[in-house]
This record gives sequence, structure tokens and C-alpha cells, in this order.
Amino acid sequence: MKSLKVFSPAKLNLSLFIGKKRKDQFHSIYSLMVPLKSLGDTLIFSQTKQKKLTLHRPLKSTLPQKQNLIWKAATLFFKTTGLTPSISIRVQKNIPLGAGLGGGSSNAATTLLTLNKLYGAPLSQKKLEELALHLGSDVPFFLYAHPAFVRGRGEKIKLLRLKLKEWFLVLNPGSPISTPWAYAQWDKANRVNSLTKKGGSVKNYKFFLKRNHWENDFEKALFPLYPYLEEAKRTLVKLGAKKAALSGSGSSLYGMFKTRRMAEHAATYFEKKSWLAWVTQGRA
Repeated sequence: MKSLKVFSPAKLNLSLFIGKKRKDQFHSIYSLMVPLKSLGDTLIFSQTKQKKLTLHRPLKSTLPQKQNLIWKAATLFFKTTGLTPSISIRVQKNIPLGAGLGGGSSNAATTLLTLNKLYGAPLSQKKLEELALHLGSDVPFFLYAHPAFVRGRGEKIKLLRLKLKEWFLVLNPGSPISTPWAYAQWDKANRVNSLTKKGGSVKNYKFFLKRNHWENDFEKALFPLYPYLEEAKRTLVKLGAKKAALSGSGSSLYGMFKTRRMAEHAATYFEKKSWLAWVTQGRA
């Protein structure tokens, strides 16, 4: 192997309900998640003669290498297996940071899966899931990159068969929202009244199969702070979206359209207003 290119997909939270804060300080979540077909990063793995791990990142990256999830995932893989690294990883970024699209988590899962494949599968699926959760709450989902009902911290995953023939317009304003900060805003708002009103029904995956139940609790905490996000959601519906919502903790939104042409028309509208826009489909 001289080099291996691997697609690392973004995801959408088609629906997201936030539960109570757990003893480990993470929140329980109930979410319908779907990976995207054509929005994602590319990771390039190359064997080297040097006995070390090398990570090549975009020049504009400001995150210290040791905090990069690709580096963390690769380091954890080699530490767990006891194998000696002789590989370089180059990342071509398309997924914005702090966008609610799971870019870092996807990169981490892709790194674990690819290294496990390249080095002869020393780790079982169960062990990969354990390492993935150690790296982040969304990472286990990306080990499967398949539509799923996700709950707990993100480690309880039920794969689903979803008929997703529609086209998604994914929008990003070009500015990030920190996930820990977003949860802090949720906690602050939630002290006054419970924002999740569906009760036990959200714990059943069948609840999420009904599209009229697709909501995102974060909207109730974040839209008052970012009114332009709420306005963008309303505009998506005006432009013909059958469904529109925030993805994850933001700052991205999605609009679901019946046809590609409708999604592209809406994309043109937002691009003229300096939004980042991608038209894609879900991976079913």
C-alpha cells in the first residue's frame, strides 16, 4: 500500500432530545442520526519507512496536534495494540469545525477503522466501540456510518432502515458553536422549565420514525441567542423544505427537500447571503 484514501462522512441529527445530566456530567440524549453521502472529509493513509506516526493537517488549522481527534485516535490505537506505527495521515477538511456535523468524531472513527484494517484487525468491534466512546460521544456512531437511533451518551446505537429519497441542503453560517458551551446554555435555560416535553416516548426508536417528531431541543436554548439561525430555518421552510432543523448543537441547519433542484435553488439563495451550503443525500 502506497496510500489509501478514505471518505469520512459528516452527519445530521434529524432529531435530538436532551435528557438529564448523568453522574459523569454528560447528558443523556435521544437522537435520530444519519450520515451524509457527499459531505465529508478525506483521510489519506500512507505507509512510511520511519517508525513513527505523522499527521499532516491543513495549514490554517490552529488546534494543537495532541488535541486533534485523528492524532488521539491513532495514538490510542497503537497504544492499545502495542503495534509500532509506520504511517502518515493527511486530512483534507471540508466539514467545518463546531458545526454540529460531527467532523472530528467522524475523523476519529475513520482513523480507528482504517488502522485496524491496515494492521490486520487486531481489535474486535467491541474494543473499537470502547475506544471510540473514550474519544467522544459521537464517535461510536461513525464506526457504522448508518442511520441509527442513538441514546445514552452516544454509545447505545440501534441501526435503522430509513427511506431517505429526499435531498438535504446543509447550511453553515461560517461561525462555530462549542458543544460544551451549548450544553451550558441548555442547562441554564432548563433550570426554569423542562424543554423536553415528550417524556418517555423519546426512549422508543419508533417515536423517531415519524417525521412530525423531528425536533432539536438545542433550538429552544440557542435560537434566542442566534436569531439568524431561527430566521434561516423559517426561510428554508418558505423555500419548500419539508423539514428543517438545527443539527446537533449547531451551528449548521438542514432543510429536507423533495427534489435536488429545489435544494439547489435554496442553496443559491443562501450562498448569495454568504452562507456555506451543500446539497447531498443521506446514506440509507
